[in-house]
Amino acid sequence: MIDTSVAIDLEEVDRTRLPAEMARARRRNRLQRFGTEPEALAFDSACARAYGSVYAAVAGAGRKPRGARAVDLMIAATALAYELPLYTRNVKDLQGLESLIEILNVGA
Repeated sequence: MIDTSVAIDLEEVDRTRLPAEMARARRRNRLQRFGTEPEALAFDSACARAYGSVYAAVAGAGRKPRGARAVDLMIAATALAYELPLYTRNVKDLQGLESLIEILNVGA
């Protein structure tokens, strides 16, 4: 699973640090500029349950789990529910979640 920070800055990411599917996407002209959507994962009831764990972990780490961070936590909850690693350029936004999901830094 990729974080929006990766999708936005895909041209600046070292493709060797991404899953093979994403590296190949670059050769297809950045998924036709993301015009043909990558597989979207639904934020379903499993994700909502995972969000509770994500919220608790962030709060337990002394960080604020609300506000602008809520969207990042929804992405993390989706990765947790679908048992996927999360590729991001903003590791600091996900501090406190290392015990729940695999967070892979593809930032510069």
